[in-house]
This record gives sequence, C-alpha cells and structure tokens, in this order.
Amino acid sequence: MKADHRHTILLLLICVTVKRPVGVTAENSSVSHVRNDEDTGPVHHLGTNRDFYESLALEGFDDAVTLDVRIERTSGHTALPEDMDTLRSTMASPPENKEENALPVVSKGGVLYYDIAQVKATELVIRMTNVKVGRITATRDYGPCLVESLVLKSGFIVDKDIALVCNLKNLTLKGREWQCTRDWSWLRGLGAAVDYRRATCTDAFCHREYYLPGVSLPCYFEEVLKKDLPLCPDVCSRCLWHFRENDLKVTYTCDNASLTDSMLPELPENLTSLSLEGNKIRSTERLFERLENTRNLEVLNLGRNELVDFPYLDRDIFNNLIDLSLNDNQLKELRLEAIQPFLAKEELIMELQGNPWRCDCNAYTFYHIMLKYPRKRLLVQDIKDVRCTKESTNETGVW
Repeated sequence: MKADHRHTILLLLICVTVKRPVGVTAENSSVSHVRNDEDTGPVHHLGTNRDFYESLALEGFDDAVTLDVRIERTSGHTALPEDMDTLRSTMASPPENKEENALPVVSKGGVLYYDIAQVKATELVIRMTNVKVGRITATRDYGPCLVESLVLKSGFIVDKDIALVCNLKNLTLKGREWQCTRDWSWLRGLGAAVDYRRATCTDAFCHREYYLPGVSLPCYFEEVLKKDLPLCPDVCSRCLWHFRENDLKVTYTCDNASLTDSMLPELPENLTSLSLEGNKIRSTERLFERLENTRNLEVLNLGRNELVDFPYLDRDIFNNLIDLSLNDNQLKELRLEAIQPFLAKEELIMELQGNPWRCDCNAYTFYHIMLKYPRKRLLVQDIKDVRCTKESTNETGVW
C-alpha cells in the first residue's frame, strides 16, 4: 500500500433490538435501526451467520433477538464480538438514545398504528414487538414524510396511505405472520421496488409435494398474490385459506363486529367454515342469500346474535354441514321441519342453550329424538343446559 494512501479503519457498531414491555407508548415501538441523511455506510444483517445464531441459542437467547450491524468508515476493523460475555453485556443494556428506537403511535378509527411519517429518517427497519400495535400508516399532520426505504420484518397490516404520503423508493416485507389476503392492490401502483420474496403468510397454507403427505406449510406472500384470492373483508378478524393436495378449506371469522343483516360481507364459494358470533343479526334470510353458491360449508356459528326465527337449512346449501351454533339468541320455537333433512346424517353437532325456548310439542318431540339416538346421528352438545318455558304457567325447566 502506498504511503500517501490513508489507512481506512472500520468501526463495528452493534445495535441490539430487545423485547420491551408491552404498551402503546412511543418507547415501546420496534425500530431496529434508523438512519438519517447524515449516516454513511451500508446496513448489514447477520441473519445468514448460522453458527453465530446457534451460539446465541445455546446461551439461552430466543429467536426474537435481532442483531443489526452497521459499518461506518471511521476507525478499527470489522469483527463479531470475541466472546459471549461481550454480547451479553451489550444485550443487557438498552440503547441510551431512546428516541432512535421509538415510533410514534396514532389512533385511526380506534385502531392503533405506527406513524412512519413522523420519523425524521430516510431508511427504517421495523419488526413487531408490541402486540397492541400491528399496523403501519403515514399521516399528513406532521410535515413531509422523509422515509424512502422501508423494511418490515413482521406481519404488519400496512395502510395504503404510506404510498400516498411517503415517496417510497424501496419496500421490503420479510418474516412470518403476514395477512396476505388483505387488500394489497396498492402495491402495484406504488412506483417503488417491492421485495416480498422472504415473506410468508399466516392466513394461507400451501401444499408442498416434497413435504409430508396431508401437511401444508405457510404460503409465500408472492404465491398468494398470484392466486388472486378474494380479499378478506375488513369486518372479519381472520380469513384462512388452506390449500391441500386435492382439497381446499376456507375459514372466515367475523366475530364481534356489530354486523347487522344489511352489513354482511361477501363470502367466497369455497367457504367451509363461517363464524359470525357476537353480532346483531336478527334474520338468516340475507345471510343464506350470500351462501346460496356455497356447497362445502361444514361449520356455521351464529351464537350470541339476535335471531328470533329458527333457520330453515336448505339441503342444497347445507348438505355438508356438521356443526351449527345457535346458542344465546332469541329463539323460542324449534321447527322440526327445518332440521328434518339432517336427521339421517351421521353427525350434526348443535348448540342451542341460552334461548327462551317454548315448551311445546315440537320441543318435546325433538328432545325424545335426542333420547332415542343419543350416539348415532344428531348430537346436541349442550342438551342438559337447554331450558324451555311453559307459557300457561311460566315455569322453566329442561326439555
């Protein structure tokens, strides 16, 4: 090396992200690295250093610990910590500058979001550590958004406002637990380089020929986008698509969403399980209209609604039904003709308790059917807890 060349020395700075106590304040956010315009040098991650991570596991560190290594052109040379004591002491102490490891939290419609527009940085790497904040947005209330490169390491629900407010040039989605059946259509018009090759889904499982027969693994984000599946409705807390070798199971969970008869979401033809528990549904008429194209529904949960009429179960729609929950509604009269087609089924599980049943002939007939076939066909799981009222005496008792 010539003498007039300066010897460039590199200083290794290790930034450690540790789990903080759960909360909703800005200090509990999960920024593993923030860079501003004055930073120099690239950001490197140690995710491929297998031996290093195995040594962490042996020392008792869980896989939630993330090490982000930033190299600056200052002095020294790059090297990993020589011993675990050095690493342990580093991990035991949180960073002194808490502002660098914090993200502002905003509320939109009663839901908490991290607001990246308030962060004065051009590059962000974020991973989810706060179970109460699982969404990302960008607001216009605090000046222009400076973020140009965003890396999300966990399954956040991302508001399309980040595409409208921030001038993103690079967006990277990594890790597990992504809700891939939500609305990601805005990614196509983002105008940025989007990388989701290492992101896997929590709501879609795909068959792998090289894996165990009958076992599916989380689909890759890219796989689900190519399948062009129906979007999971916003009123549903969870949608699950389970692709098997020769089978498809689709589950929608839309509980406690204050849904009325006129607010029911669109439902896919492949639906096999639907839960609408804890809503304000008074009639099944519109619901069954939404289900008229389904032929594979196996589970229907209408518990804790406001139903007043026992639903008539059309054999064409509910031929595969094996689990029906009608508990805790306002049902008074049990219509035998409504369930007559199912008496020949090998198994149909029902939940009927918590309704103001009337002690009439239909109720007694149904009860005696239960006694006659206790193990063969129709099974009411809560038969001992079902009560009815005699209108003539207003007395309450078991069927």
